[in-house]
Amino acid sequence: MHRVNRSGIDFIKRLWYDKDNKKVTVLTTDHRITHVVGVDFNSLYPSVMSSEPHQFINYTRSSGTANGKMYMCGSQTGKIMGDTDHSKQTILRIINNKKRFTENGQLFIAEVKGHIDQNYINDFINFPPILRNYEFTTDERTIGSY
Repeated sequence: MHRVNRSGIDFIKRLWYDKDNKKVTVLTTDHRITHVVGVDFNSLYPSVMSSEPHQFINYTRSSGTANGKMYMCGSQTGKIMGDTDHSKQTILRIINNKKRFTENGQLFIAEVKGHIDQNYINDFINFPPILRNYEFTTDERTIGSY
C-alpha cells in the first residue's frame, strides 16, 4: 500500500486478510480522499505533539485546555509488571484514580500481549500497529543536526 494520500486524487484503501491463502490484500474503495490529515492512516497520533492550535485536539499549544503548553514525547520513568498481588493493586489504583482525567492525572501505557484468531483479523487489520518497546538513538551523530 502506498504511503502518500493526495486529496481529490487518491482513493481510500483498506487491508483485507484472506485466511485461506494466508495473504493480506490492499483493497481500493470507491471513496476518494477529500481531506489529508497525515501521510498515512497511522500518522494521526503524532498530532498531539504539535504546537499548532487545533479546535479538535485538546493538547496543542493554544487550545485553551493545554494552557500554552506543548506536550512532547517523554521517557519511561518506571515499569509495573503486574505479576504480584501488590503490583496489580498499584496498577488498579492508577487506572481507577479520580484524578486520571484531570490535569494531575498520571500518564501510563499498558503493554498487552495478545493473539487475534484468524477469523477476526479483518475486524482489527486497519487499526494502527501495536508498537513494541523499541529504543531509538536520537543523538546528533545518529540523526544529524536539527
